[in-house]
Amino acid sequence: MEIILLENVRSLGKLGQVARVAPGYARNFLIPYGKALPATAQHKKFFENQREDLERQALEKLEQAQTRSAAFQGLSLEITAQASPEGKLFGSVKTSDLIDLLAEQGHLVKKTEVRLDKAIREIGSYHYELHLHPEVILTLPIVVLAHQAQ
Repeated sequence: MEIILLENVRSLGKLGQVARVAPGYARNFLIPYGKALPATAQHKKFFENQREDLERQALEKLEQAQTRSAAFQGLSLEITAQASPEGKLFGSVKTSDLIDLLAEQGHLVKKTEVRLDKAIREIGSYHYELHLHPEVILTLPIVVLAHQAQ
């Protein structure tokens, strides 16, 4: 299925490009979330009429993401969890834990913005990514410490 991108989509294309994607991807994700339109003659005319507004909106979103990214510079998270003497966690540290920890520090992020390769199951130092915009991706550290019994 051919679509017209209404914003930059990582690994797919930039605003205004016509791309060929799987019909399910277009119907279930790109079109409902306002990221694309089917590439019909009517939609192509609509896009050309709205191109300046869409480019301006895209630039504003990029600037907002760059402004937000400044608040995360130098941010390092520490989380304590119960662990065995060998360093294995009883449970794991997941994306939702990172979101809660960031919220405690005053940084509100959406679940879709936080990317953790896999759940953390051992104490140590790790990295996670914040995808604030397709062009603004931050890699930040997190340290998982063993909970000290009192």
